[in-house]
Amino acid sequence: MTNDSLKERTVSGATWVAVEKWGQQAVQFLITIIIARILSPADYGIVGILLVFLMLSNVLIDSGFGAALIRKKEVSDVDYSTVFYFNLLLSIVCYGLLYLSAPLIARFFNEPQLVAVARVLGLTVLFNALSLIQTTILQKRMDFRPQAAVALVSALSSGAVGVAMAYGGSGLWALVGQSLSNAALQAALYWFSGAWRPTLVFSRASLASLFSFSSKLLVSSLINVLFKSIVPLIIGKHYSTRDLGFYTQSRRLSDIPSVNTTLIVQKVSFAALATIQDDDARLKAAYRRIIQSVVFVVFPAMLLLAAVAHPAILLLLTEKWLPAVPYLQILVFGGMLYPLHSLTLNICQVKGRSDIFLKLEVVKKVIALFFIVAAIPFGVMALVVAETINSIVGYFLNAKFNGDLLAYPLKEQISDIAPTLLLSAATAGIVWAFGLFVSLPLILLLASQLLIGLLLYLFLARLFRIAALTEWHMLLRERLAALKRSAEPRGKDQ
Repeated sequence: MTNDSLKERTVSGATWVAVEKWGQQAVQFLITIIIARILSPADYGIVGILLVFLMLSNVLIDSGFGAALIRKKEVSDVDYSTVFYFNLLLSIVCYGLLYLSAPLIARFFNEPQLVAVARVLGLTVLFNALSLIQTTILQKRMDFRPQAAVALVSALSSGAVGVAMAYGGSGLWALVGQSLSNAALQAALYWFSGAWRPTLVFSRASLASLFSFSSKLLVSSLINVLFKSIVPLIIGKHYSTRDLGFYTQSRRLSDIPSVNTTLIVQKVSFAALATIQDDDARLKAAYRRIIQSVVFVVFPAMLLLAAVAHPAILLLLTEKWLPAVPYLQILVFGGMLYPLHSLTLNICQVKGRSDIFLKLEVVKKVIALFFIVAAIPFGVMALVVAETINSIVGYFLNAKFNGDLLAYPLKEQISDIAPTLLLSAATAGIVWAFGLFVSLPLILLLASQLLIGLLLYLFLARLFRIAALTEWHMLLRERLAALKRSAEPRGKDQ
């Protein structure tokens, strides 16, 4: 594949993944605003406890096979069918374990409602398993348009279910209904729209071959999810579901720019970089451009979110959610590094070094455990700070060891992202000061802060000649030209 061909497919893929993730997130954000105004923080806290167990189940079900199939150059239908049946079997086992352990979970957290909620919400793992191979095939082909359509339709439909249930007085069951209907509808749409169907074949040899690579990713992912789950579990056990609700909501808001960008980067960059995995020079050049382009968007978005957190939460979620503001302002500093975590670890997978991937996860989690244990006696805010410190330390470790695979040292990586970080911090500081000293109606204040932040950041980026600004400008021009070319035949036919 030539450089131009790879770039075109990457840009096209990134466009549709962005439509999928940001469109889905926009819908879910609107739904969250509506539902959060009706429900209590404790309702979100109860569901937040179960999200830990659902994340673990989904990691077990995938078992790293999705990445293994994408990386494998020649994949047969035997491979796909084998992994499909294996994933489906694991989903049934995971749901069975969650169903049986629901009373124990409820007693541990002293929340009787968790029994019924766990048994219903746990059904999402079965629906997710049905979609795994369908989405893997599309991702391997870098065909992200169908995924965007499925995500948007599912988000709109399930959002309507959640809002209707919330207004109907269903309480936390509105959140359950929204999640369950979203998973079920996505599975149904992928099966009705996709051409792939499993055949009646199961190959132990195929499973073993894929598992030799995926097993290390599985262990790494399990370690990662377990440690991501420690803070919410500690809050839910030692504090209150109300505190957990504030944490969960602040985490959800901080994830809007960071996690969605991470998912876009992860899906598109892994598939694209895997096609040039044997050409180190091209791989490093592509990787470097991606990093600079990603931080150009994520850094200012996250720091501006911290700057406008108070008026934004007060306006959108009402006063009852204000205790979430300081959590959100701290979490953004760790969250802004999530896309970089994903990119650096993608290099391990692309180069087939899942052993380094696993070792890095173990080292990072040992360090993280130290900070978390030390923070427990000092309250929820200390736990949030510890989580942020862990993210920063983790980035430096990822960048150091994965940079060695591409002769892209840590110092060079930092010099590539430092200008964007400094401009983003300066912009956010000015926006925060504006909100502190200017008195305006809440909606005008928030709109003014966001507009000032956007214009000031773009002005400074142009003034200091940030390379990523030019890269984004060129990408947008090329994408618009490609869309125009694709529309011309239809225009002529008409």
